[in-house]
Amino acid sequence: MMERDVPLPAQETQPSANHAVALGRQGENLWRYRINVILPFVVAGLIIAPLAWFRKSIEVELDLRITRIAFDIAPGTNEGIFGSLPLRSLRIVNFDRVALGPGATEAGKTPADGSDRPNQWQSISLSGKPVVQSTSEFAAATLYDVALDSLSIKDGSRITIEWSDENPSIVKVRVGGRPLSGRATGGRELMLTCQYCALGAGDEHAEPFWVRSTSASPHVIGFGGRGTTSTLGLELAPGAKLSEQGIGIRGSLDFTTLDGRQRRVSTLTGDGGTVSLPELKKDNIRLAATDLLLVDRIERFSLKSIEIDKGLHVRLYGVAGRLEMGPAGFTKEFQPSILEWLFASKGWLVYPNALILAATTAMAILRKLRFIPEK
Repeated sequence: MMERDVPLPAQETQPSANHAVALGRQGENLWRYRINVILPFVVAGLIIAPLAWFRKSIEVELDLRITRIAFDIAPGTNEGIFGSLPLRSLRIVNFDRVALGPGATEAGKTPADGSDRPNQWQSISLSGKPVVQSTSEFAAATLYDVALDSLSIKDGSRITIEWSDENPSIVKVRVGGRPLSGRATGGRELMLTCQYCALGAGDEHAEPFWVRSTSASPHVIGFGGRGTTSTLGLELAPGAKLSEQGIGIRGSLDFTTLDGRQRRVSTLTGDGGTVSLPELKKDNIRLAATDLLLVDRIERFSLKSIEIDKGLHVRLYGVAGRLEMGPAGFTKEFQPSILEWLFASKGWLVYPNALILAATTAMAILRKLRFIPEK
């Protein structure tokens, strides 16, 4: 009698349905585990990367010795600049008018023998107060032995202050953009020279000529600039010190000048200067006399002080959105990334908690959108 082949039970020849389900769940759990482990790092990276890339504005404190500085004056700080400054002479280039105040007026020509002052004077009869008016954009007037009481500059004007070791007692102040005005005081006898100008309704004088005004009381002089650019030459009296503070600045700072090849070169001089970044709590950055310094996109910036001391000694403080410095051709940015600023300001104490909160929030959103299976 032949034996028949008996087939094996189905559960012994292929995996059971329960076993397949178990394997599927195991793979699903493994996938979920990987997602849960990797996702926080992905979220943290997405948050950290922009913070490490983008740079932020930074507080800057500058202590510099320079020969030139240019800046735009901020609104509200344009009255009374360079007040109470004794001068041997005040030269105004491209002026509109100079009002001398009441007094007996005389005119004289520049002596041919090279003398400093005219030897002969001619009395001039004027109706009203004597006023010297410009007749050309090249007009220049120089007042002698006066004190600059105030200089008023309109909003939107750009100021350039220059010093040269060739004339260490003279500071040039150029005001561009808007006309300037100012006031000065002199003694009972006031003298000035003028070129390309006229006294009252008189004839134009293309050659320099002298004006002398004598009064019973000290002269009060008012003057104004012509057009959009005027230059003042301030020759300091012996012992006088240029000391100004609290001038508001906006826009950008310029510490450069053009050389003979029309290239921008640094005007840092002497010991150069230092740059301090209080928020980063780092040591002061030293600048050499030939280093370039670029300060742009400034906010709440002010010229804390300016003095003449073998150049212009300036101190400035404010917030800069762009800060570059270093040798010409090798400057680098010094404003920090947001991440660097957070660590420097101890923001890292709060940052881990923010990362955890962001990661858990992201995972909750992904679960809600069913990108991650619910447990």
